[in-house]
Amino acid sequence: MQAGVHLLAGLLMCLLFPRHKSIGAAAGDARLGCVLGAILPDADIPVTVLMVALSGNYEVADIYHRTVTHSIVFALLCFAIMTIFADLVRAHIQKDKLWFIARTHPVRRHVFEPQAFGTGLVLGLISHAVLDMMYLKGVAIWWPFSDARVGYPLFGYWTTQTELTVKLLEASDHYTDVLFFFIPVMVVANWHQIHTAQWNQIVGYCVAKCAVTTAFIILAFIPAVSFETFFTLLYIPGTFFFTISVIAPLLFRDAVRRFGDPTVPQRHA
Repeated sequence: MQAGVHLLAGLLMCLLFPRHKSIGAAAGDARLGCVLGAILPDADIPVTVLMVALSGNYEVADIYHRTVTHSIVFALLCFAIMTIFADLVRAHIQKDKLWFIARTHPVRRHVFEPQAFGTGLVLGLISHAVLDMMYLKGVAIWWPFSDARVGYPLFGYWTTQTELTVKLLEASDHYTDVLFFFIPVMVVANWHQIHTAQWNQIVGYCVAKCAVTTAFIILAFIPAVSFETFFTLLYIPGTFFFTISVIAPLLFRDAVRRFGDPTVPQRHA
């Protein structure tokens, strides 16, 4: 499934954790876990692209993509790490050693709740696997016990799609995170007046990304550009875009923590 759809699923799951006195700031940690977990499995894409480039064989993609990080074992392992090492993680957060998870503004820092984060992370990982089961080849959800792909693809397998359709599906992927993640998150950030230092950079990034994506949409309709050449060219900027999508929930962690939070914004100078 496209990256933006996964991120949107994570944002929608944030609504499962409304802020309440009984859970307090832990709701924000659960939300962050949901969104990060919803996109984290695609961290295997840069590895897959590298292995394809080294081998010169597109078929090796099936070995590295939608296997380890899309499995139930991976989800359980992530939750176990956050639970078993909860005190250690919390201590490192307080010492600013895990700055990429801690809140970015000193006034808004809180006691990090690894269990809440881990719960959200697992929900996000599960949502990612379920959505990928609906798209193209399915996932090796039972890895390492079985490499068989499990799924109910609504969009069919590669062999049932025309080359043009596959080109358009893959290229349009890079529109989706702008539409379904960056815009909603920046609306929340603007509402709460947070991440203000990144606004210009993210707008510039989104504009540049959409321009590059549009160029590839046009390129997909040119018959002279072969299937292999198209994807070789696409994955040069595409790998960078996917990497940004994977780390985006951490870059905008304050806004993600507040997504779906009905409380009145706290303004900070």
